[in-house]
Amino acid sequence: MITVTLAALLYGLVVGFSFAGQIADYLESEQEESSTSSRC
Repeated sequence: MITVTLAALLYGLVVGFSFAGQIADYLESEQEESSTSSRC
């Protein structure tokens, strides 16, 4: 049962990090659009 718990925790971490990464990218794109977009 310990392996199942570890697998569930690892899966939760992977999903959480990927979800947080998508939110971070979305926030960065929003900030770039609101600010001057002359930066390349």
